[in-house]
Amino acid sequence: MIKHFTYHWAVKDGRSTTFEACDVFEFDENNKISKETIIYDTHQLRIDMGGNPLAF
Repeated sequence: MIKHFTYHWAVKDGRSTTFEACDVFEFDENNKISKETIIYDTHQLRIDMGGNPLAF
């Protein structure tokens, strides 16, 4: 199963941006989540923040 998100994010200095992500879930034989992979599209985030978003 895949869940799509749009995040609205603000950093300490007051700037804000949005970015998209998908969480990909894998389930075991008991229908419990056995694995989650998160995929971020940070292209616009890098533009808005002027570089590496993890530095903020």
